[in-house]
Order: sequence, then C-alpha cells, then structure tokens
Amino acid sequence: MKPIQNRSFYEKNLAKALSRHIGYTTGAYDLFRIADVTLTFKDELSKYQFELIKELIQKSESNSGKIGEGYATGILDFCVGLNFLQRIPSPSQVAFSKLALTSLGLAYRAANKLGLNRLKQLILIASVLQSDADNYIVLLEILKMIGQNEDQHTFHNSFEKRTAALLNERGEWINRIFTSSILRRRIADLLQWANIDINGIVTPKPVKKDFARHHSTPRKGWAEALSHYDPDRKDLTSDGKELLERFQKRDRRFFWLGPKEECQEALRIPSQFVLDGPFEPAWNVIRPVQITDDEVHQSDLLSNVVDFMQRAYSYLKFAHANQAPLDAIKPYIYFLELEAGVRIREDELIKKIFQKYSHLFAGLSKRHGGIGYYQLRTRSNK
Repeated sequence: MKPIQNRSFYEKNLAKALSRHIGYTTGAYDLFRIADVTLTFKDELSKYQFELIKELIQKSESNSGKIGEGYATGILDFCVGLNFLQRIPSPSQVAFSKLALTSLGLAYRAANKLGLNRLKQLILIASVLQSDADNYIVLLEILKMIGQNEDQHTFHNSFEKRTAALLNERGEWINRIFTSSILRRRIADLLQWANIDINGIVTPKPVKKDFARHHSTPRKGWAEALSHYDPDRKDLTSDGKELLERFQKRDRRFFWLGPKEECQEALRIPSQFVLDGPFEPAWNVIRPVQITDDEVHQSDLLSNVVDFMQRAYSYLKFAHANQAPLDAIKPYIYFLELEAGVRIREDELIKKIFQKYSHLFAGLSKRHGGIGYYQLRTRSNK
C-alpha cells in the first residue's frame, strides 16, 4: 500500500475538527467589543503586541473601567483564536512579537466602517463556528433541552455532562478508525483533551473544575448577541434552531464541524466508520444550500459586490500596499446569498467581475497561482 501523501496535514486537519475550542473565554462576554480590536489598526501593516496591550488599557480607562495587562493579553489571544488577528513571531521575546489583521479581520473592519451590522454578525458566527463549534453548538443543544427549566446548576451540570459524553464518543471513534496504536497516538498527541494509555487506547481527560461555568456562561451571551437565543423566552430563536439542526446529523446529536471533505478518505478511514458533515469551512453551514446559476441573481449579486469592492477598498487593502485580498470580500458575497436565499459559485462570480469590470479592477496573483488580490484602477495602473 502506498504511503499517504500529506499525512501530517490531514492528521492536523482531523485533529482540529475533533477539537474546535477557543481557550480564553472567561472574560470574553462581548464579542462585538472584542472584535473591535480590528479598528485599532489604521495605516499599520502590523503592530507590536505591547503596543496593542497599551492601547487596549488606555481605551478601557475612558470606557467602563481600567483592565489589566493580563486581561488585555487575553483579548488579543481571543482575537487570534477567532482568526481576526495573526501572530508574526519574534525570534527574541513574546512581548516583541507582532500582530496583523487576517483577511477575516479586514472584512470585519470594513463591515464596521461601512455600518454593515448584519455582515459583522455573520462574520462572527462563521468565526465562532470555525474556531469554537465544540462548545458553542453544545451550548445551543443545552439551551434547547432545558428551556424554561433553566437554573444555573442545571445549566452548568448539563453542559459539563454533554461535553464529557461528546469527548468520550470521539475517543471511541478514534480507537475504531485506527487499528494501529502508533496512528492513534499521532492523533491523540494533537488533541489537548485526549489521554492515551500504554495499550494505545484513547480516552478523554477529566473535565476540569469550573469548566462549565467558565465556558458556558460567556457563550450564552454570544448566543444572544448572534441572535441564536432569546433570553426572555428562554429558548433558541428560529435562526438558532435552524443552525443547530444543520449540525445534528448523527442520532440527532452534534458530533463535529468536520475536517475538509476529502480528509477521511485521504487518511484511509474504513468506509463503515466514515462520518457525515457538515464539513469545514464554517461558511458551508451558514450559506444557503440551493445553488443557482440564474443569470438574474448572478447579475444582481455581481453589481452589489462591485459596489462593495469599491466602497470597502480603503479598509480592505494592506497598509502601504495598493492591493486587497479577495478572501476579504467573500463574507460579503455570502451575506448577499443569505439575503437572496440562494448560493452562487463565488469563484465564477469573481472571475466575471474581472472580465466585465477590468476598467475598475486589476487582479493580482497569489504566490501559488490564481488571482488572490485586487487593486482599484487608477491612472497609473490602467
């Protein structure tokens, strides 16, 4: 049997699908306020971590009260977890490492500056699902289950038990799909929640004390902010119920936001143990299911995207570089899809934009081929 190409890549991809969890959330109650860290980047391509910490502390003094350095560091870690910021490591000290906006962070900044509140919310939903689906979807399950009977003890206890059951189920699945203890260990070593015994059997570590309180309470606030939970009715909203249904594929219970669709086949997982999706990226769960090639829909979406690319360019482009990543406009395309109720082929739409509006935009190649960036046409580059 030939060795699997890129085994390490697919093992990491599988491990991520089995552990979508943002570590720092104790003080992360207000998602929108934390995401506004993206606004601290003006004309800079990146900022030192210590500069951002100082700015966050100064801003807190003029708002609700001064925060400490540790809390400010936690906010930055959380933004990295949400994939709004990325770290540029320093070869010397952590304090001198830099942080820069990702394409998603740029998209959020543009949505904020243009007053597109629903787009901001959708970006946060996608980011939370991609990075934290394990905790967030379990939370929605618990909120739906306990309903009007909610009290703090029941809420926390149910969250802890459901999380423990989910991890136990995942451990059993890993033990079934890999007959080799070496392969099981390779996966377990990538999972913070997993133990592996001398016989190569994977089991979950015990849930830490206060785990439920620290993880479920902030996320309940997220569910309200993201319009998935109604605190007055003590029930999920229609959007929350619809989202939960998209994840409850296996025995009507959440198991995962799966890895890349080809991952299980690439790792040669036996067909009887291959699991259904939904598969990453999280946008696949949010976007409408029905795909359309209708030219009227395509034309309407195209003109709206062109308008956005022009209006948002100054907020999307890299500092000191006259180009913006195309990945940063895709959330707006998905937003328009939801408004229209149909999914389009976004890569084809973008291709049409460059063909039809070549007098407005110039396309720039990615390092590994294909168009990855765009410029607004000016007299100097027409």
